[in-house]
Amino acid sequence: MINNPPSPDLPLPSALPTTRPDDAFRHGFYFTLGTATIALLIFLSWKVLDAVLAIAAPFIGAVILSLLLEPLVRWVQVRVTGGHRMRSVGAVFVVFLSILAGIFAFAGPPLVTQSQRLIRFFTPVTYTITRSVSEKDRFVTVADGIADTAFTIKNLVNNADYQFIVYAVNADGEKFASPVAATKPRADADMAEPPPARTEQKEVNSSTPITNVTIPPGSPQSLSARPGDGSVRLMWQPPAEGRSGFDVLRDNIDKWLASHRKIGPVALPKDLDAVTAQYSDQVSQSLQLSASRLTTFVASSLGGLINVILVPIIAIFILADIDKLRARTYMLLPDGVRKFAQTTVRDIEDVFGRYLRGLFIICSMFGGSCMVFLFVASLWLPGLRDYVLLLGVLAGVLYTVPYIGAISTVALTAIAALSTGGGPMGALVAAGGVLFLNQFFDYVVMPKVVGETSGIHPLMAMFALFLGGHLFGLWGLLLAVPIAASLQGVLFRLYPQLAAPTPIALLLPERRPSEEDTVPPPDKEKPKA
Repeated sequence: MINNPPSPDLPLPSALPTTRPDDAFRHGFYFTLGTATIALLIFLSWKVLDAVLAIAAPFIGAVILSLLLEPLVRWVQVRVTGGHRMRSVGAVFVVFLSILAGIFAFAGPPLVTQSQRLIRFFTPVTYTITRSVSEKDRFVTVADGIADTAFTIKNLVNNADYQFIVYAVNADGEKFASPVAATKPRADADMAEPPPARTEQKEVNSSTPITNVTIPPGSPQSLSARPGDGSVRLMWQPPAEGRSGFDVLRDNIDKWLASHRKIGPVALPKDLDAVTAQYSDQVSQSLQLSASRLTTFVASSLGGLINVILVPIIAIFILADIDKLRARTYMLLPDGVRKFAQTTVRDIEDVFGRYLRGLFIICSMFGGSCMVFLFVASLWLPGLRDYVLLLGVLAGVLYTVPYIGAISTVALTAIAALSTGGGPMGALVAAGGVLFLNQFFDYVVMPKVVGETSGIHPLMAMFALFLGGHLFGLWGLLLAVPIAASLQGVLFRLYPQLAAPTPIALLLPERRPSEEDTVPPPDKEKPKA
């Protein structure tokens, strides 16, 4: 076989590239180093963002306050101070803080009083159970924060004498002791029938029935102990006096359930305990956890007070130097995008500021309207008068959170009316009036004050609300809708066709071709010759 030599016109094949071991090592090292550097930058960025969000509350509040007061500062700067910015800011803040101090001095004490009354009213009586130990007159706590009127104590020794005391704890933390109940667990006990309770004043006296003992009005009544196999079932009646509105409301619900066994074909439970029996342990633990976190709540409240003090201080610096800060920021941008950035920022400030100022006016008007309505309703429901100011302020604050705020306001009004003796009809009237005011402000007053261009579709508002709450908590709930409205306003300015009415042709369904459209028309008859 003869091999033909390659043609002189064709290029000779080049040698295959070879990779040296040191090149592969160098590439792998740089890839690993780059990956580690990116991961470190991401981690540091996350830490910095987390730290910024932790301290951002007073700065966000200061920005909101600055946007609210900016038009007033500019008006004073032009009309009063002759263009002096710092004097305008100082004058506006003196007037603003004076008005704020007057409002707090006038409405602060009643708000605190009504809040404390509401907390006491809705804080249920809880119970603490103590058990005797071997030493005489010594008791140890075996359970606290109990919300029910029965409790089973386990892991006891059979045929040993035990004494128990149940304390009723009210909203102020005061304890009222029950008489002492003594019993002895037995292996053959089945807790079928409770033995007669034994009580004592200084020492246990088995011959003294509980009915002959004077029980303070705030103490648990009729304490009894059923022995079991290594356990004891304690049962008692709630205190005769000093009970919270929550307990009274619960009794009213039980009486209503006892007299209404069915609503149509739906069978109702015999009492509220039948509904919440499976959740009693969780309720008790929640109450205990809430009580243990009282100190933390007070400390966080003090931290919130510091933030409130910092907000006007930061806002003063923002209003005094906002023009310089904005100009210096624009200097860092290239000339080609500087004009676009200025226009976009101006649009965002305009939409966001107008929305916040309009929302502030709407919230004030809505809260005042709710106060007037509830005061008129209190002529028919006298108990509601004790919460008019508090419910009005809460209504104005909660109006900043769309949909969820309305539901919360209506629910709080209904509960307050029901628990103060208004009955179902009073609760329905009070809640219905507040709901009507909310809808009136949403669909009539809000578009007039804030403007049509700042309103967004309810579906987008709900999406922005849940997204903001998930990402940033309370601040996300408060600012989600204004930010979404600002972005929508910017998009409307960049793309005016988005704000134009939707063409009717696009709303009509597409017409499908019929058989008459697909069949060709018959040929016309030829004229006769």
